[in-house]
Amino acid sequence: MQYRMDHVENMKADIWDLVTYPVQMVTGFVEDYTWQPGEKIFASDEGKVELVQPEVQIMQSNMEIW
Repeated sequence: MQYRMDHVENMKADIWDLVTYPVQMVTGFVEDYTWQPGEKIFASDEGKVELVQPEVQIMQSNMEIW
């Protein structure tokens, strides 16, 4: 039972991390940049940076174990 409780707590922490600090998907050529507010990202015509975030509705689910 403790394993299951730890697993659920770790899963919630992972989801919070992905919502707070989303994965960056870089396509094509993109110059190095620092991920911060107001940062300018320079890319070629085919290059782009997208954020890959989980659906935030997952945070509303009740994952408590009694």
